[in-house]
Amino acid sequence: TEEDLHIYSIDEAFLNIGPYLNYYKCTPEGLVKRIQKKIKDRLGLIATAGIGPNPFIAKVALDNEGKNLKPHYRTTWTKEDVEKKLWKVHPIEKLWGISHGYKRSLEAIGIDTVEKLAKAPVEYLKFKFGVIGEQLHQLANGIDESDIREKYIPMATSFSAGQTLFEDYNITETKVLR
Repeated sequence: TEEDLHIYSIDEAFLNIGPYLNYYKCTPEGLVKRIQKKIKDRLGLIATAGIGPNPFIAKVALDNEGKNLKPHYRTTWTKEDVEKKLWKVHPIEKLWGISHGYKRSLEAIGIDTVEKLAKAPVEYLKFKFGVIGEQLHQLANGIDESDIREKYIPMATSFSAGQTLFEDYNITETKVLR
C-alpha cells in the first residue's frame, strides 16, 4: 500500500515489505526478486535493491554493493553486517548522509572512517555537531528508527533544478519537460 512506500528521488524509493512477506509466502529476497522481475517485464528496466532491517542499512547496502552485483543487482545487509560491512565503507563520505563538509569537520577531530565514527563518544559528537552528531553516531552503528509510514509533510513545496532558486515556485509557474 502507499503507506509502505517512500519515494526518495526520481529513481529511488524505500519499500516496507515486512507486512507482505506472509501474504506472498516468501523471504525478503524472494519478494524483492519478484518486484525486480515485474519491473523488468513491464518497463524493460533493471531495478537495483538493498535489503536491510531499516531504511539506512538498506540504502547503504544498495549504494555500496547492490548496484554492482550483476546479474541480480540486489544485496542484503543485516545488523550483523554493521561491523564487517558498514564500518568498512570507505571513504567516509560514501556513507549516506555524510557530505564533503561533514567529512572535513569529522577529519578535523580525527574521525576518518565509519568505524571511528561509530566508536566515538556520542556526547563529544553531540557537543561538536549538535543533534546531527548523535544521528551520525547512530547511523554509523546501523541504528535508524525512522518509520516510512510516518510521512513528512513539508510546510510548503517548491520546484527547482538542483539549485537554490531566488524564490519558491508553484506548479502553475513551472515548465513541464517532456
